[in-house]
Parts: sequence; structure tokens; C-alpha cells
Amino acid sequence: MVMKVFCSLLAVLVVIGLVPTGLTACSSVDQRFPWERRAKSEETKEWAESTLRPFQAPNLKPPENRYFKVPGHGPVVAMTFDDGPRPWTMDLLDALKEREIKATFFVVGRAVATYPEVVRRIVAEGHEIANHTWSHPSNMARKPARLVRKEIQACHDIIVQTTGVVPRVFRPPGGSFTKSQSQWIYDEWDYVNIMWSVDPLDWRRPGAEVIKKRVMEGVHDGAIILAHDLHQPTVRAMPATLDALLAEGYQFLRVSELLALDRPEARLMVFPAQVKQQAQTESLELSTEGEAMPVDVVRARVVKP
Repeated sequence: MVMKVFCSLLAVLVVIGLVPTGLTACSSVDQRFPWERRAKSEETKEWAESTLRPFQAPNLKPPENRYFKVPGHGPVVAMTFDDGPRPWTMDLLDALKEREIKATFFVVGRAVATYPEVVRRIVAEGHEIANHTWSHPSNMARKPARLVRKEIQACHDIIVQTTGVVPRVFRPPGGSFTKSQSQWIYDEWDYVNIMWSVDPLDWRRPGAEVIKKRVMEGVHDGAIILAHDLHQPTVRAMPATLDALLAEGYQFLRVSELLALDRPEARLMVFPAQVKQQAQTESLELSTEGEAMPVDVVRARVVKP
């Protein structure tokens, strides 16, 4: 009771200017989260704003509106992370950076609004940012079109506002999306619905070794691997899992790069050296068979914020 009276009196004195503001703390407990307490220097702010180098997805619309995998192009995989970002996503980014691996992050809009500095680092380090709705509602396949549109639009807007990047791919929470919904976002938004072919069920928190084992048992050429940086055990499992995939000879692509392999004319954007060499070989073959037919390139529209 005495402490409350003292604090009230101190607050009044501060208002009228009789006590320095530095003496107003009546409790030593800082109610902010740890990541909110970190000092942010002007230098850090300048880095976040000046080093943004957004990954530009290949500007070629994939031929399908939904993908589970993209086989037929050798040992390439797309590593995807859902439901973030979170403060511990920083640890995941450290692991990816150390291994020079690029991934795709399907972010939740309200988490982007809460941890914008994490999202900016994701983009600054060359990873792909993707739409995973604003609030992660369940059973999107049964939601009214009005709500689905609102969820996608809100997440789209916050990504563009925070990073300056226009996302090209979308994943519905839990994969709950109809074929007609997939066609709708493909036609209206130029979004491609990205599912997955490898699911370690990491959301059940089975432990790092189990997550790694399930990924390695399920991985295949052209796989889209699902994981969740929402969960700290998943982040802890990733260094060993990524090392195991690298040891097996897998190359990591962002989802848009993996989809680009589904269009021959887009492969140059993904594997420039490889494709140039292949093109030289094919040109020699074509020279004996006549001229090649021109390729019809369908460019994706840019959805403005």
C-alpha cells in the first residue's frame, strides 16, 4: 500500500517536473519481451534499411496453379518454413547463412507485423518470402470467399509494406484449399498454391533426431520439404538435417526457382551456367535438324499493394 502511494506521488512530481524521469522506476522488472529489450543502434537500423536486396522471383508464371513437387530435374529440393517469423527464426537464418542455403518462408501476416526486423533479414539474405495468410485460419477450403480474400490481401499488403517484395507463392494453412480456390488465386493474384511432398510432422515436436530422420526418409528429387520455424525444436533440428541433405548431394532452391524448372525458358534464371552449356549442345543438334520453334513466354502480372 505504501509503495503504491509512493509511486503515485512520484508520478505526480514527474509530471510537474520536480523529479528527473530516470528515477521513476518503481520496479526492477522489465515487462517487455527479451527481443524488445535489445538495444537498436542507428547503425543497426541503417543496415536493415540499406542492405535489403530482395530476391526477385523468375518473372515467368508457372504452368500449373498448384504444386506438391517438381520432379525431373535432378537432386534439387526446396526447403520451406511455415507460420513464422519468430525471434528464434534468427537462429535458423544463421544456420542457413553458414551453409549458403536459400529457403522459402511462408509467413503469417500478423507475425510479420510483430517481428518486422526478422522478415527484413529474411529478405536481405536472399530468401524467398511467401504468403501464408494474415491469421492462419483453419479449414480455408470451407471459408467464405470474402474471408479468404481478406486473409490473403492482408498478408500480401504487410509483406510488401515491410520488405518491398511482392510475393509470388501462397500456402494455405494445413493445405486446406480447393482446386477452384487454387485456380482463383492463380488467375486473379498470379499466386501459385504450394503444397509439399515431405512432411516430418515437426509440429508434433517429436525431437530433433526424429525430424531429421523423417526428412531424410522422405526426401526425393524435386521435393518440397515442409517445416515450421514457429517451433523452436524444429529450428534446433535444422543444422543436422541440412548437413545430411547436403551430404546426400541435394541442391537447395527457393520455391519460385524450383517452379521455374517447370518452364524450359526459365531455367536460365536458376542454373545459368548449366543451361548455357546445355543450350550450346542443343544448338549443335538443332543445326542439323532445322530452326527451333519460338517459345511462348507468359509473363506474370505484378500485384500492386
